[in-house]
Amino acid sequence: MESSDARHARSDDETGQLAQEVRDRVRDLNHATMGAPGLTLPGTVYTVLGALAGAAHGLDQLTEQLEDFLGRQMEAGRLGHDRGLPPESSVRSAQSLLTEAGWQAERLSQTLAEAQGEINAIHAVRPAGAVDAEFPQPVTDVLHDPTGPAPPGSVSPRVSGGPSRTQ
Repeated sequence: MESSDARHARSDDETGQLAQEVRDRVRDLNHATMGAPGLTLPGTVYTVLGALAGAAHGLDQLTEQLEDFLGRQMEAGRLGHDRGLPPESSVRSAQSLLTEAGWQAERLSQTLAEAQGEINAIHAVRPAGAVDAEFPQPVTDVLHDPTGPAPPGSVSPRVSGGPSRTQ
């Protein structure tokens, strides 16, 4: 996956694609955090919260930039309305809503960062594989070589009195 600082849109199409990718990554995170195997450790929650707090903080800047762009385009007379109406009312309304969205994004960023801070000292007390009882254990945890010694604390699968391979 490319690093975020390696992607700079060079066209409106690329800018739109970047926005679509944000939506797609959020959907991927929604699936990944449903439980094991994508979410088994509290440290992962901590990492996700930090990343989301940073992303929400970036949304504040993004909404401000969108608001400013619309204002500059309107002032320069480069905007029209599909229904032939003056664009000013719609643009001013959108700008007001973008300002509100920016405030909400900043509050979201702060709230996510606070949640991250609350779990700073939280750690798992069971092995990660034991977090989700419905998720199967790794094969290496449940199988062993039946011809070799049984793992400590397990019952040997050999039946006494049965034929052995050396006979």
